[in-house]
This record gives sequence, C-alpha cells and structure tokens, in this order.
Amino acid sequence: MHDGALLDATVVVPDEILRDRPKLLLVTHKKPDTDALACIWFIIRFVMGPNADYEIQYVRAGERLSEAEEAGYSQVIYVDTGGGDTDQHGKSLTRSSSFKLLVEKFQPEVDPALLPIIELTVATDNVEEMSPTSIQQVFLGLPHYYRENSPETDWSMVISYVFIALDVLYDREKARLKSETDLQTQATMITLPNGMVICDVGFRPRLRGAAFAKGADVVIWMAPVGKNKFHPGIQVNRKHMRGDSPKLSLWAVLEELRRAEAKARCVSVRGLDLRQMQPIAEVGAWFGHDSGGLVACGTKTHTPTDAERTVLPPGKIREVVLARLTGFAWNTD
Repeated sequence: MHDGALLDATVVVPDEILRDRPKLLLVTHKKPDTDALACIWFIIRFVMGPNADYEIQYVRAGERLSEAEEAGYSQVIYVDTGGGDTDQHGKSLTRSSSFKLLVEKFQPEVDPALLPIIELTVATDNVEEMSPTSIQQVFLGLPHYYRENSPETDWSMVISYVFIALDVLYDREKARLKSETDLQTQATMITLPNGMVICDVGFRPRLRGAAFAKGADVVIWMAPVGKNKFHPGIQVNRKHMRGDSPKLSLWAVLEELRRAEAKARCVSVRGLDLRQMQPIAEVGAWFGHDSGGLVACGTKTHTPTDAERTVLPPGKIREVVLARLTGFAWNTD
C-alpha cells in the first residue's frame, strides 16, 4: 500500500500493533535532504494540517516498506524515495524537485509564498552552487550538530528545526507579498525634481522592503510606539550603499532635522556638529548610522525617553527631508 491506496486485506498484523499506529505514515529516504524534508513539511502544514496524527519512517532510496509495515495506517505517502508522480528522479526534468512536483500536485495555482522554498529545493537537488550564508548550509550542518557523541543523528531534532525554519521562510514571504500589495494603496511615491524617488510609508514601517523593491531611493516612516508616540526613520536603498563610496548619504538630512528640532524646542545649537553620528542632548535622540544610510529618532533597540522623543510632527519631518533631498545633485545612472 502506498500514496493512499487501500490496505490489502490479506495482510495480517497483530491488533496491538495496529492500535498503536497513527493515521498517517510519511515515508522518505534515509538521511533526508532538504527536498525530502520540505516535502514532509508541506504535507503536514498544507495537506494534513498541523494537528495531523502522523509518523515518519525511512527507507533506502528506491525501496518501499512491506505491506505488513504499512498495515494499520489510513494513508501512507512516499516522498522523494525514487519513483512515483511526485518524485523528479528518472524523469529527465529540467531544474525540478520532488517538492516542486508535490506542491504542483496539491496546488494547481501554486501559493506564491512557496516559491522561495521551491527554488531552494530545486537548487539543492540539482547540486547548484549555494551561498555560504544560505540556509541550506544550516540544513547541511544540522545532522552533525544533532549527533553529539552518538554515531546516529537525532533526526527528530533535525526535522523540528527544519520545520521551524521553513515556517519562518514561508511566513516571511507571505508578509513580503502582502506588503507589496498594501504598498499600492497605503504609501506615497514621490519623484523629486532631481529624479530621486522618495516613498513615504507613514505609520507602516513594515512596507519599507516593498518600497525599496518598487524602486524607492529613500523611504520615510513613522513607527508607532504608543498613543501619540512614534519613532521616525529615513533610510537609503541599500543598493546605493554598496562599495567604498556610497552614492547617497543622509548626513545633510540629519543636520537639517536637528536644526528644525532645535527651532521647535527653542534651543541654540550654535557651535555643535549637527552631522555627528551620536545623539545630541539639546535636540533629542536623533542619530545617524555610521554608514550614512539611516537617520532615526528612536529604534527598537534604543527607546528614547519622553524628553528625547522628537517634538516635530510627522508632516514637518517629511517637509524637512524632502526639501533637503531636493537639493541633492542626483545621478540615477
């Protein structure tokens, strides 16, 4: 019996064994790779559901369990073991994976948030070069990490870790795609006279990534942190920060924001270096990242006191930023 076929009635298995078996049996090859693990993850999360009663068993590639070993399960599903309609091996397919075939079988319209995981399994299963910082490097190391001093890997721990990682990858991509959609109606794209593109995402800092992907050179946001409180931020698209000579820095913007802050607070900043990276007590918690690519007044890792919060309203911050950036000589090449 396999892939959900009915049990052959001639197989006799003791009742005590049948009673102890869960409803679903997932079978993959020994020492499962990323493709095999992703297949199991997909079946549990998207086909059977997180509360599924299941068991995982391993066979040598190309083999199957005996009928007696399959007995007592309501369904037995083989993934990435060689053969079957959801196994790419031996089909002369170009850049495919068992995970890709499995997803396409159960989702005629593939969930776009699964595409990065599909690409991961395709790349790894086709022995393509992977970045040293790819999550694949972590997956490759887990069987050794969870072996400790034992000759055998604790695959239950490996699977648990990989499932969490795949959950995170999927959920992050789902959020990214939602941000792309929300950006169209919840943000403002502004092209300055010098050709620079500014995106104001307002009180939705989660849209920053989507704004940069859409082509914004600079993004402005106000991160809400409570009633009538927010952390303003201005950031340059990372593509402009590459190399030894960044194409755009925000030190001049920081200076103008501090001048506006000083005016609103009725304090003097004469003689102060308004482009210095660290906050200046007289003008609140405004600071600049040492790369020159980020200016903010409060972050998740440095929450300002009430006295340090900016007294500038969001509209004034936008006005100052846009006015200063308009004065930049900007070459879009």
